[in-house]
Amino acid sequence: MSENYIKSLPADVLDTLTERALDKAFRHVQDEIGVESGDFAQAWADPNLVEAFKEWLKSYAKAERKFYVDSNVQNLRTSYVKKEISQ
Repeated sequence: MSENYIKSLPADVLDTLTERALDKAFRHVQDEIGVESGDFAQAWADPNLVEAFKEWLKSYAKAERKFYVDSNVQNLRTSYVKKEISQ
């Protein structure tokens, strides 16, 4: 597993992760079109929509982590079985 692997996703970690993802998404759009200030994004963003997007990102993060963990556990099992068979 990656050394950056997060063993659990408590609420504070998810909150930080989603805040950063949202900030990066806005910043990416701004960078692509040459905007130097994020003032408009803060004024434009609908709080309800932002919260819904954060919840969607949290759901995605949980699913991604579960898939990653499940895949790695399956790979470890497969490796172990192959090793046992070859001995």
